[in-house]
Amino acid sequence: MGALLLLGATAQAQLAPDPSKMNDADYGTFLETADADSVDTRRLSRLLFGIAATLDGGRTSVRLLQNAIVLRDTSQEGVRGTIRAACASYEAVVARMREAVAALLDAPQSTARLNEVLVEGHEACWRLDAYARLTETYGARAADLVSILASSEACGRFRGAAFAPGVRALVARALGGDSASRAEVDKLRRELAELEALLDELRQIDEQP
Repeated sequence: MGALLLLGATAQAQLAPDPSKMNDADYGTFLETADADSVDTRRLSRLLFGIAATLDGGRTSVRLLQNAIVLRDTSQEGVRGTIRAACASYEAVVARMREAVAALLDAPQSTARLNEVLVEGHEACWRLDAYARLTETYGARAADLVSILASSEACGRFRGAAFAPGVRALVARALGGDSASRAEVDKLRRELAELEALLDELRQIDEQP
């Protein structure tokens, strides 16, 4: 009987997926149901690196979306400056996210570095959404928005990973863990508060008619 149980356990272990060998799509799906102990932080850091690289590589397409703006009269010329500023803010956050991910790759076990990537990534995607809606308000069509589809899809993958239960549990565990330094905990709390403020602002924009 014991031999049968051992054989069954061995077979189950052999069938269990190895997150480190998954592609990004499969690992994103895996994260949907993974708990904190099942999250391979090294694999997660590589997933986030790929997302940041896509956002960085798509900056030119995002910038060129401004060419789709159509202004009906000269009194609206100031809008162009607003849109340029929105694009510049987005690009600045993408640069910070890229730097944060590079640091995470060097220390994938660091919850503080992971949280920094999550905060920068959430802001980058929030700014991309706000910028896209702004250009759409002033003439960009659905066909124009296709040019930034890769960046939009990357943000979808990012949010899927960032809001995965296991990933959120990792950050929550660090906030409440006795082993975490006070400075690290304070930093995490400040960044989470900033993220909540950004999400509240996004919800307010979505609720506007």
